[in-house]
Amino acid sequence: MIDLKRLRKEKGITQKELAQLLSCGQSFIANVENGRRDLPPVKIEILERKFGNICSYITNDIEEIKPIENKPKTIAPKQHSQTEKMEVSTDILFAGADAFSRQLIQLMNEKLIAPYSMITEKEKEIERLNREIGRLEALLEVSKKMNAQQEDVAKCADTV
Repeated sequence: MIDLKRLRKEKGITQKELAQLLSCGQSFIANVENGRRDLPPVKIEILERKFGNICSYITNDIEEIKPIENKPKTIAPKQHSQTEKMEVSTDILFAGADAFSRQLIQLMNEKLIAPYSMITEKEKEIERLNREIGRLEALLEVSKKMNAQQEDVAKCADTV
């Protein structure tokens, strides 16, 4: 779970501005801040791209995720309208997304997976080091050529 309210206040933005950034409604932001909803991983990635590493805002208030019963609930078509079926399907979808988000955050807290921002930081560092290696290899080649030229000059001087 992310302490979205603390992140928002420390970054000096309003719920409305955060909602615009995350392409959602202000009421969704309020629900996340009040613990009624979890922030989906896609929205967490947006926050990481905007604010960098947000691991310090991840809380350890992760509820234990209970396994789903093996028996699927069936809905009799004659007893429920199409709208009611859609509401049940949507509820199941959100419940699954919330459970996935909680599991993802739990894995981050247990250091079993790295947040997206940490991965991109490491990739940038690898790119920087590869450029440095290329620069050093080029300097080595120049140095080898200069040594070869100096040896040629020394051989010419010895023969004269």
